Amino acid sequence: MRVLVHVWQDKDGRLTGTVDSVDEDASGIAISAIRREKGTVHFEIASLGGVYDGKLDGDESTITGTWKQRDASLQLVLHRVRKQESGGRVLRQEAALLPVQSPGELGCLGCGAETA
Repeated sequence: MRVLVHVWQDKDGRLTGTVDSVDEDASGIAISAIRREKGTVHFEIASLGGVYDGKLDGDESTITGTWKQRDASLQLVLHRVRKQESGGRVLRQEAALLPVQSPGELGCLGCGAETA
């Protein structure tokens, strides 16, 4: 299962974002809360009952962490894959989660229902 996490600053400078589940053809799943502080990243997807907590590496290109959804948890690593810029200002940053080995453990990321 391939997942993309899109994070950017809104017009007020607050972090916001969405998640795309590439293999499930689901996109734009809203991140309901996100924060970055002291080398850590935390985001929640309320519609899925999911939470991600991770730690940034030294050059801030990788986040190593854990995705928790319902009663399951899975180690996931985010890698920055693209940065769009305009006039020296970052407009949007995107990261990709490495493929999940056993997607059935977490259920259907795009639909919020468990899979068999």
